Amino acid sequence: PNDIFNVSLGYDYKDFSMRIAFNFQGKTLAYKSDYVESDGYTQNYSRLDLSIRQKLPLEGLSMQFLLSNITEEVDKSYTYTKDYNNNEQFYGMTGSLGVRYEF
Repeated sequence: PNDIFNVSLGYDYKDFSMRIAFNFQGKTLAYKSDYVESDGYTQNYSRLDLSIRQKLPLEGLSMQFLLSNITEEVDKSYTYTKDYNNNEQFYGMTGSLGVRYEF
């Protein structure tokens, strides 16, 4: 890709931590052929992710919440012109909640 942009913003207070991240990747050449009309590309792709962590009263233990692809971006690819998609991958938003132990 010609353009890649990542930015994150965080907030920490005592045993609480939160991060929100934005990622952007511009058009990417996926495959090259003998003719420009047959070259394959992926479209611009951006996503928003969230991470929250709260330390617990037990030493080394914390709870963690992760939310990925909040905007539910679709990963699209095309041949020659973006007016004609030939592949779309929809991953949707995913989340996880867990306990973390650091020793």
